[in-house]
Amino acid sequence: MTMHTDAAIDSAADAQTATEAVVIQTLPLYEMMRMRAATTARRHPVLGFAAPERDSRMRWVNQFTHTHRRLGPQDKEVVSPNNDTVYSNAWLDLSEGLVVIESPEMGERYWTLGLLDAWTNPFAYIGRRTTGNRPQRTLVHAPGWHGEVPQGITHKIAADGSDAAMRVDTWIDGLDTRVPEPSRFRAVVDEALRRNPPPAGESLDWPPPTAMLEAALPAVYERLRHAGQPHDLGGGWAIPVMVRTHWGDDHLTRARIARNFIGALGVEEAMYPTAEVDTDGDVLHGGRRYELRFAPGRGPQVDAFWSLTMYRRSDCLFVANPIDHYSIGDRTPGLRHEPDGGLAIRLQADDPGPGVNWLPAPAGEPFYVVLRLYQPGADHLALRFDYPPIRAL
Repeated sequence: MTMHTDAAIDSAADAQTATEAVVIQTLPLYEMMRMRAATTARRHPVLGFAAPERDSRMRWVNQFTHTHRRLGPQDKEVVSPNNDTVYSNAWLDLSEGLVVIESPEMGERYWTLGLLDAWTNPFAYIGRRTTGNRPQRTLVHAPGWHGEVPQGITHKIAADGSDAAMRVDTWIDGLDTRVPEPSRFRAVVDEALRRNPPPAGESLDWPPPTAMLEAALPAVYERLRHAGQPHDLGGGWAIPVMVRTHWGDDHLTRARIARNFIGALGVEEAMYPTAEVDTDGDVLHGGRRYELRFAPGRGPQVDAFWSLTMYRRSDCLFVANPIDHYSIGDRTPGLRHEPDGGLAIRLQADDPGPGVNWLPAPAGEPFYVVLRLYQPGADHLALRFDYPPIRAL
């Protein structure tokens, strides 16, 4: 029989708690590196492949990759993706000099380029809300740069460091969204920290023992997936993201967003009220039927547009449905308002019949919905808006 003293037990518990805190602190950096691997291009249109081997993880940066359709259930790279816009991604490196982003005339479109650092701080924006829809040439430079500005630059943005090389080894399979193995997590964070030290004023006790990571990683990933949201709005709604330009010392929320909503924009650009339970506090489930109803004149207040998007709770992804609809909102063709001007949306797995605004739920599985508000109004920003509850029928 082995005897354990109270001091030894306390010491082991303290070490595990400390390791989990380090995982929470560094998880955004790991997830950004995973996203880099998933969204950078293997082939440059002029320079060719980053490496000749088909299974190579070498990729190009300082190059946009574009999707030409809205994401659906076949897309698994990004958790809680939007179904409203097409994505363009570019990973910028400033180690060899300046980067200029050219954007064309955008007409009346909503568009935004949100710039995030490697720790997921959304530090700047180019787009409809901030710089307008005219043709633009944006200079991105390192902090403290005072060189000559190239001709035709419309505005400048100082980026906090760089995060890759022109031709870069991404180290990992970016499509693997499972809890990482301890050795993989440690190796990726080790490499990423060489180029992306913690934000100013943030200390980091790295690395923790690999043996401690083995228990800490699944515990933290599970905790972040199911933890309650920080800003309760009542009626089952909560705001998971209230960041503007920097997470500061809120490591837990930063990690939760990296796990569940990576790439989330700051609140002036977009807000993401989320419901995982109904008005009675019961988890939303595809085995039940629900209704969300906005009273006349009490719909979302936005300067751009809004949508309600459906996700499976287990993996934060879309689930295929018979009508191939994953979001519904003010731009949805055929959206029906009630005679009094109210708007009712049914959330359920089975077809409610004609003349009903229907957002299909995954049959037999828990789900959650995100109400995306693009350029939200003042009542949303001040958390004064009265969000209607989701009621079971």
